[in-house]
Amino acid sequence: MLRGRGRHGAGVGTRGAYHDRAGAIERGRKPRGLRALGAGELRPGGQGSALRLELAQPPVSLAAALALPFETVSGADFPQRDLILFLTFNVILATLVLQGLSLPFLIRALGLEDDGSVEREETRARIESADAALARLEVLTGEEWVREDTAERVRGMYGYRRSRFVARKIGVDEDGYEERSQSYQRLARELLLAQRNALIRLRDEGEISDEALHRIERDLDLEETRLDS
Repeated sequence: MLRGRGRHGAGVGTRGAYHDRAGAIERGRKPRGLRALGAGELRPGGQGSALRLELAQPPVSLAAALALPFETVSGADFPQRDLILFLTFNVILATLVLQGLSLPFLIRALGLEDDGSVEREETRARIESADAALARLEVLTGEEWVREDTAERVRGMYGYRRSRFVARKIGVDEDGYEERSQSYQRLARELLLAQRNALIRLRDEGEISDEALHRIERDLDLEETRLDS
């Protein structure tokens, strides 16, 4: 009889959780944005099999090895426990490294590639969301709290955004929306950098605290993330 049943229970629980997760991954037969070359669609189980190969048995082996008790019920050391752990870690290391290096070759062998569906969906969604914003703006324009100059500025912003993504969707950009957008983003990032440098200078001179610096930096970070949209 062996001691350390708690560890064994943990190992069994880990194994069950692993198989549930691996099964869920494999059930995702056709990840969006991937297709099989020449077939127009991902072969059933193709990507799931690739992921399952990468996940194979190392987590289960490690959990089982760590679940081994340190000693038997008689108080003697568990025979060869250290050797088992050493061999398990080495096998896991070799398995993960070899499988990790082989994954790109496997994906190419299965003929998987990005079909651009996610980008097309994103472009369509951005166009429709801009249309929704413009439609709502027209409804709100008559409200007392909506200033005419503000509404005009917002209308221009969303109209430009819509035109930019329509040009991207049809693949024709005669008016140079993308080029102008890239120029604007570059200018905006330069201005954001200037603001960050000024904030750091104020903090170093003791004019503002670290808390105030971080609050403003957070706003600048959010502003920068909006540039790509």
